[in-house]
Amino acid sequence: MTKKMKKLIGIVLFVALSWLFVFTKAEVVEAYSWSKTLGNSPKVVQIDPENPNIGDVDPNAINLGLVGVDNTISIYNTSGVLTKTIPLYPTSTVYHNNFMPNETARVSKAGIYKGRYVDLMFKNTGVYSGNIDISPNGTVTFYRANTYEAYAKYLTMKIVDHETSEEFKDNTFYMPTYMGSIGYSLGNYVKGYDKSLTKAYYIPSADAFLKSSAYLDTTSNAAFDFMSAQGSNKTGEGYFTIYGQTSAAGYSFGSITSNSGSATAMPFFSPGLKSPLPVDYLPLAIPKTASPSADQKKMELTMKQELSKQTIDKYVPDNDSFKLTITEENTDFLDIQKNDFSLFMNNQEVVNDGTAYVLDLAKSGDKTTITVNLKTSYLKEQNGIAQAKAIEIRQSSAIKQNESDMKAAMNEQKFTVPIAAKLSYDLKFDEASTLKKEINTPNQDVALALTPPLTADITANYMVTSGTKVSDIPIDNLVKNLRNTMYDWDQVTASYASPTTNLNGTGNQIIVVNLISDTFGNKVPVNVTVRAQSNYILSYNANGGQGTLPAQATFTSSTTATVASGATLSKEGATFMGWSLESDPKNQTKIYKPGDKYGTLAAEKKSATLYAVWKLDAVLYTSWDDKTPTKELSKTIYRDTTETVLPFYWKTTDKVKYKVNVSLKDEVILTKTIENTVDDQQLTKAELAILLAKVPDNGSNALTVDFYELDTTGDVLNPLKPSDTLNLALTIEVPPISEYTVNFIDEKGNALHDPYVGSGLTGSVVKLSDVEEIKAIVDGLKADNYNLIESPADEFSIKSGGSSMDYKFSGLLTLLSAPSSLDFDIKKVDIRAEKFTNPEVKGDPLVISDTRADKLKWNLKAKLDQPLTSLDNKDVIIPNSIKYNNQDEEIALTDEDVVILSHTNTASGQYNVTQEQWSRGDGFMLDLAPGAVKALGKYQAKMTITLENAK
Repeated sequence: MTKKMKKLIGIVLFVALSWLFVFTKAEVVEAYSWSKTLGNSPKVVQIDPENPNIGDVDPNAINLGLVGVDNTISIYNTSGVLTKTIPLYPTSTVYHNNFMPNETARVSKAGIYKGRYVDLMFKNTGVYSGNIDISPNGTVTFYRANTYEAYAKYLTMKIVDHETSEEFKDNTFYMPTYMGSIGYSLGNYVKGYDKSLTKAYYIPSADAFLKSSAYLDTTSNAAFDFMSAQGSNKTGEGYFTIYGQTSAAGYSFGSITSNSGSATAMPFFSPGLKSPLPVDYLPLAIPKTASPSADQKKMELTMKQELSKQTIDKYVPDNDSFKLTITEENTDFLDIQKNDFSLFMNNQEVVNDGTAYVLDLAKSGDKTTITVNLKTSYLKEQNGIAQAKAIEIRQSSAIKQNESDMKAAMNEQKFTVPIAAKLSYDLKFDEASTLKKEINTPNQDVALALTPPLTADITANYMVTSGTKVSDIPIDNLVKNLRNTMYDWDQVTASYASPTTNLNGTGNQIIVVNLISDTFGNKVPVNVTVRAQSNYILSYNANGGQGTLPAQATFTSSTTATVASGATLSKEGATFMGWSLESDPKNQTKIYKPGDKYGTLAAEKKSATLYAVWKLDAVLYTSWDDKTPTKELSKTIYRDTTETVLPFYWKTTDKVKYKVNVSLKDEVILTKTIENTVDDQQLTKAELAILLAKVPDNGSNALTVDFYELDTTGDVLNPLKPSDTLNLALTIEVPPISEYTVNFIDEKGNALHDPYVGSGLTGSVVKLSDVEEIKAIVDGLKADNYNLIESPADEFSIKSGGSSMDYKFSGLLTLLSAPSSLDFDIKKVDIRAEKFTNPEVKGDPLVISDTRADKLKWNLKAKLDQPLTSLDNKDVIIPNSIKYNNQDEEIALTDEDVVILSHTNTASGQYNVTQEQWSRGDGFMLDLAPGAVKALGKYQAKMTITLENAK
């Protein structure tokens, strides 16, 4: 085939389409953690006092110095069991003899490394016991029992993390052979301290500090090359010096000049000074109880934060911080404000003028958060006071006076406030070293016990018979109108302090009555004076009634008393029936009527109390509920109903039966019998259904409902007068015609279709699913690519004046249709470059529907799933030949998605890509490079087109 020979090829581009919305969310999370490896090996170096500039202070050096006043040295036996704890600053020297082989001594909080405390641990690794002395200036001295035996590792030291006891790497140090004793002046070193006065630093990088050619001979050789030597030749005296370079065995301590045992020792710190750092704050002290104010209107609470004893010598804080956060829960019954809190330092109030501290308050639900921040200047001032200090946060918050808030907080007759706290502090004593820590105080339930004042009306001149037991006197005859004078909603009850006491003798006697709050549980005793006499006494009790009790009457074994009238007493909804010897006379055979004689019978020859007997009115009428009693009811109803229901509520004290007549214009239109079958009937609902057919006239109708009590035979007790009557004004109206409107809207309230307006009788029920026009509109919108997201209730009653309801839809971005293939037909090509456009669209056009309320840009993306490939030989491929022409921009298609078209619909509806783009020159094209076609035949490519939201 020559270069000019034409090639005939057929090309079909198969298109697979999918719909895809793309949303992305990016989140960056930073996390920090403290590595337990503690960095590289810490080292010990000596600044030569003769040449203090031998090295610079490493900014990452471990601060080695006692950082609190409670430092201790703890002794552990060979099994690791604690046997003794000794303070490092005792009032006199403490001697610990027999520091046995393999025993350990641990100095607490001997330094700080990156905000963490470190401890020093010493271990007897020799074969003989030794001694430990702790002097008042903080020096710990270790003595050997035998200084003439050549044991190279008598004493070792390690540095460990204070909290986790994890060891620093390669940090073992040894006490050399023939060393009689070694003293460690555990005084202080604070980073930034004058290095000319500083003897040693721990630093984390190997040999980063030491700038000397001298090195340590780690053998037990008697001769060492001293880099710096101090002290005398006497055994056990002088200072200890560190030499050399790192080895796997670490550094060795000290040296000797001869076999006589003379040695040198290193002063770890400048002796005689203690650390000034204000550390070791205790958790917040929260009491278990809070006190009410004298007037019972406030909750008063004091929380205490203890601080350590400190000194200011050589320590000047720059940016120390102290933040105390207190969380109080279950505080709905309190009205907490910022000015409820005050700060006291050692019982002296700290004026809150903004220079000493800042107090903030935040509320969320029933939780209140109080934050106290001490200012750096105030911390600096307090650190200069060399004494123990205590910060007190005093709270005085008003107690709400309403019943609901107080009872919601009640727990076993107490108000309980769970309180927790967190102290966060940062001791920044130079740029490189800080001590950050949080101290959490767990929840402490703080109980508030209120004791509001209680009172009652005391009965004067009350008489009893000599020998009467206190419990036989009705207590409400002695005290009335019991009340809480602060919280009027609280119920108060009364009980006798000594109920079994007999009132012997005659004359005035004192009875103690306890008034008890049902809500708060507090008890208030009151004295009641009664007069004991030899005669019998007849007393009266209102038994729940109101008014003035009849006066007591006296009688003897030969006389009687006249039963008093009950005319001065009343009880709402009940009728006075007489008097009884029992407060609940259901089975009482005798009721004393006013004017009866009491004391006639032998059984009545004793003092007694008569209780008023009340019979509750048989029926309580109410207006459609059981809250508001009334005898006049009214109701309006439309004529299209068949009946109206008249509810009423009744309560009786005994079994009773009633005949109920409903009358209209003196004509009885309804008769019904109702019956109570149990004693003490609770408030119960009953109903009377009145047929409107019996009430022929529209407009206002006056109905009378009469209740007649029946006897045991079923006859009316009093046909001339009903037991009770209810008047009912029943208004009947003809219902008007009202319209209802159904709207069809999108999620933004925009109308998608004209509203449907229907009508019917006011009060009639409409079922939307039965209205064909509404169903057709909903189905049409769904067909138009809208999604129904909210529908009204299917059934509703037409309201007077009209009703309105909505069908709500959300729009969709959808690929409605797409071609099955694009056919470039038979083309003639040669070795030259060729471009072919406007392929034939097979199948449906490419149509996008966008009905979304927000018209956002959308993208069409395309990627090749299969390049242009011969159907006769799949190994024959024409690469890089499929492109998309978009307004003269040719976009090459690969196996990765690429945007070929972006568009924004200006209105809801369809966008025909085939018609709007491809028919006007844009669209897919075939771009053949020179010599790209290697063989005749049919070719096929496959691709996927994706629709996505461009937002």
